[in-house]
Amino acid sequence: MSRSERRGRSLGGVRAWLGYHIETIWLLGLLTSAVALGALVVRL
Repeated sequence: MSRSERRGRSLGGVRAWLGYHIETIWLLGLLTSAVALGALVVRL
């Protein structure tokens, strides 16, 4: 197996993983931005 093949396969795996976990990642991002916004409001 060549290096480019291996890289392509791992990239495909990452894409599949991202597709599978996209909702979790989106929720985590939403939570993080909500916490950051709350911290900003508290500071003000």
